[in-house]
Amino acid sequence: MPVDNYWATAPTATETIYAQCYFDYIGYSNSKGSLELKQRAGDLTEIKGEFTQLGPGLHGLKIHEFGDLEHGFSAVGKVFNPFGSVRGDSHLDIN
Repeated sequence: MPVDNYWATAPTATETIYAQCYFDYIGYSNSKGSLELKQRAGDLTEIKGEFTQLGPGLHGLKIHEFGDLEHGFSAVGKVFNPFGSVRGDSHLDIN
């Protein structure tokens, strides 16, 4: 059950929503990747992606409200977390 009151009163979606994200870690590593997000009306969000040249070990992923990286991370907004899940270290499961 969502903990944010917005989700209790939000209008019911009637269309499928698509988004794409591309990652290029210029200056930090040679890693690259992409994600495709798809949400059908009344369904959960499906996320498919592929990353290359990541180092060994566990990796975490956060989705922010905005993709504006023009000024570093000062304009990316909050982490997308519509159900109020507890966030922990990257090696822990998210509730």
